[in-house]
Amino acid sequence: MSFSFARLFLMAVLSCCLLATPAVSIAARTQEMINHSGTSKLDKDFAREVARGLQRDIALAVLAERRAGTTDVKVFARKVRDRRQQALDNLRQLMKQTRLVPPNGLDDYQRREIRTLRGLIGPNFDKKFLSYISHPNYIRFFDFELHSGALRTYQPVQGFVAQQLPILHRDIARAKELLSSYP
Repeated sequence: MSFSFARLFLMAVLSCCLLATPAVSIAARTQEMINHSGTSKLDKDFAREVARGLQRDIALAVLAERRAGTTDVKVFARKVRDRRQQALDNLRQLMKQTRLVPPNGLDDYQRREIRTLRGLIGPNFDKKFLSYISHPNYIRFFDFELHSGALRTYQPVQGFVAQQLPILHRDIARAKELLSSYP
């Protein structure tokens, strides 16, 4: 009688262990995934798009520093380049922390914008450069992500956006101000 009771007890213990293992294993794997990346797919997509946008602005500003028709636009372009480069460096640090590879280069649309700008000179160049920098969709993208997007889940990315928004607003306002001096 004691043999069957011991056997029954052993089977019950083993059954409990086997049943508990998948739940513990799934929970552990889920927590490991969260700890591993710390960011959502939407955060990562946003970071990639922002990196591309910053790279585009840097390329436009470098071109404007050499080709702008007025000193005011050249000075503004240098400031834009410096601020965007600093923002890109900060974003790359965040991307490195989350094991996210920054995009390498511009997309087709951005390359087309740069080709268009290269074909212009004088006031036409200045106006096109300033219109690219002052485009409101850039700000809308940041505003949306900060207030409605997925960034609320990852504090460092949210902090990056909150830091960059005032800078972008100032640059857009200055670009519009410079643009208004052209007929």
